[in-house]
Amino acid sequence: LEEKCLAIARQHDMRLMGPNCIGLMDTHLPLDTTFLPPPAPPAGDIAFISHSGAICAAIVDWSRGQGFGFSRLISLGNQADVTETEILAPVADDAHTHVVTLYLEGVSDGRRFVEEARKAAVRKPILALKVGRTGGGKKAAASHTGALAGEEVAYDAAFSRAGIQRAAAAQEMFDWARALAWCPLPRGNRIAVLTNAGGPGVMAADAVEANGLMLAPLAEHTKELLREALAPTASVANPVDMLASASPGQYAESLRLLLADEHVHGVLLILPPPPMFTALGVAEAIIPIIQAASKPVAIALMGHALILEARDAFDAARIPAYPFPETAASALAALAERAKIIAQEETWI
Repeated sequence: LEEKCLAIARQHDMRLMGPNCIGLMDTHLPLDTTFLPPPAPPAGDIAFISHSGAICAAIVDWSRGQGFGFSRLISLGNQADVTETEILAPVADDAHTHVVTLYLEGVSDGRRFVEEARKAAVRKPILALKVGRTGGGKKAAASHTGALAGEEVAYDAAFSRAGIQRAAAAQEMFDWARALAWCPLPRGNRIAVLTNAGGPGVMAADAVEANGLMLAPLAEHTKELLREALAPTASVANPVDMLASASPGQYAESLRLLLADEHVHGVLLILPPPPMFTALGVAEAIIPIIQAASKPVAIALMGHALILEARDAFDAARIPAYPFPETAASALAALAERAKIIAQEETWI
């Protein structure tokens, strides 16, 4: 039946999506050819290209509670005609798309895929979740869409050559995508950690280095100004621990000072529910500073019921907030990696 469909399409000079797919969406046109139940995802700036229709359906529903939307969503299915390689260029050229994300079970033409991805990655960040990495996964991928999964080292090399950043899990890919869509790129890998609690600060310090970044050595002038702004017992080393009594004003002033330090390339700001203030109050104080900054800021917004209003405020301001320091550090590392890719652009276009 698939071959008959393809023959009819070719007879009438048509291109065929799928089969074994759910279709496509363009949230800005808007256009929805899928049979997914309403509501459609909110219009956003992340494109998702997937070999799996069920993954599309799940991600659309999940994203509604995550504070981001999609620009385009394309389910490719069996790729009897149109492939992931052909779809990259038009999606990367879309003005509403800031980041391209891929769910891949294999690649039909590796050499051409790398060539097209290299061209597209000059214009937009491309993130990939390539599944079928284990023996069982490869068998499952082959039985699902007929994909022939190659050796993982070959995929790693191909993605690296193409300027594609490979995620290990679906949530990690979309954590990175939000940061890449919403944040400026850093000029280096030195990160300042700002916290109101020591424990999360230690978690962040570990996560920064585990992700290939480093804690920025703060300038003495910055430390002096932090001492003036904070309680006498606060720590002005990096991580900067303002203590639990930190006010929204102290959060804002400390963040401003860290962003002004030439040794700092980005900030990981930790915000558990403050005992004396509200998380929303802190968010409202720091959002204007983050929006005016030329350096990335990732928020570790820890908790649930007490931080919901703050999370909504960050989402509305297009500032990435994550549940733990580890995920925030991973997102900052993705930004640093993208900056490296851009710096090497002349060598691979």
